[in-house]
Amino acid sequence: MNKFTLTTMASILVMTSAGSLAYADSDNTAVVHFTGKVTAPTCEFTSPNQTVQLDAVQSSDLDKVAMGSAISTGQKNFSLNLACEAKAEAGHIAITVDGTADSSQPAVLANSSGSESGTGLELFSEQDQNTPLALNKELPQNDYLDRLNEGDDNIGFIVKYARDRKDVTGGDVSADATFVVSYK
Repeated sequence: MNKFTLTTMASILVMTSAGSLAYADSDNTAVVHFTGKVTAPTCEFTSPNQTVQLDAVQSSDLDKVAMGSAISTGQKNFSLNLACEAKAEAGHIAITVDGTADSSQPAVLANSSGSESGTGLELFSEQDQNTPLALNKELPQNDYLDRLNEGDDNIGFIVKYARDRKDVTGGDVSADATFVVSYK
């Protein structure tokens, strides 16, 4: 390499380094420090899959209530067990019940057994045994939030037979509901 090229390259390197140092020491700069937090799911189901067997009922019991209404005869209590790392906060968690609603009764889980019995199922929280839970929507937080503390927690529910047609006949009744914990 010739002397001119080496001298030129050295000069460029010195000017670039000096410019960088001058910029870093300048009063025309500001450092912005960012902080944040990514929250991982704080609650998880410890026994996510279960089968709840309801007692058999007479079709005449369902004939006594209006369409879309449930009966207490044959109802079953069940619990969802969750393990939470810390107390759940209202602005951070939601529980939804996903399920196939009856076409004429949106709060009734449609009967998936293939039987046209005129009967479906409704879900209730132990906190409010008179108002069926809305399907495919967030559950009211007052039904569960105070129970989601650090450690193992149980949220209680009730499943009841519900009339979903004018004519109620005998037959099998089954439905699935998926409980989903989501974080906001």
